[in-house]
Amino acid sequence: MDARVDSEVEEAVSKTISRAALEKELRSSVVKSLSRYIDVGKGTTSVPIHESLRVGDVILTRERGRRGGKNPVRIAQSLAGYEDGFATWTHAALYVGDLHIIESIGGFLRELRKAPHTPWRSGVHLRPLTKYSSTHDLRVLRYESPDFDTERRRIAAYAFLEYSIGKRKYDHARVRNLAKSVAWREPDKAGTKHSTKVICSEFVAEAFAIGGGLLAEMYNDLLEKGVPIYPATLAKCDRFREVPVSYYTLER
Repeated sequence: MDARVDSEVEEAVSKTISRAALEKELRSSVVKSLSRYIDVGKGTTSVPIHESLRVGDVILTRERGRRGGKNPVRIAQSLAGYEDGFATWTHAALYVGDLHIIESIGGFLRELRKAPHTPWRSGVHLRPLTKYSSTHDLRVLRYESPDFDTERRRIAAYAFLEYSIGKRKYDHARVRNLAKSVAWREPDKAGTKHSTKVICSEFVAEAFAIGGGLLAEMYNDLLEKGVPIYPATLAKCDRFREVPVSYYTLER
């Protein structure tokens, strides 16, 4: 059931690059967006090398440091029986190109204070991957099937439509209840309406299942049983292989 490491991809490496050189590789508007979460003075200068990634890749994150162990999603995943190798991955997003992701996020006040560019409205958003690359560990998963090459852009298109039209919010109550080991979508406690609220990993799985027709059996089965689709669920899914990612370090 484990997502396996791609043996054909070289181990992750880090290279130093100037902002001017980065702008030659990517459009200036892309670099401007990435720079919202880059602070050379504070050392947050890690930028994934875009050639390592493909549209439709799944990005899992886990916060570095002591605070990551208190994450409610990690607690919920541990309670659900996931081993530490999977339970530590607490967020999932979909890579849509140009070092940007679409994700369902909480929009917490703590994030807003740390990064003024963080959207206050919770839910599905488009954000630069540099939001996480300097402060979180990243794990990149790629769906292993010839169908992925033909469907990955449809998966991304579904995510873009949800971002621009759907405007679903993040399901805060759902996460709190999961951390307390409360039954998923229990009406008198969670009150969740999946059509208007969604957590990160279920949004990614939905994009694969509905947008691209991939993972549909797993998605529909867990949905019918009322079993949560966690980031750890994706981390453990044997339909994915892990792809090492290389990084640029932006010069001071």
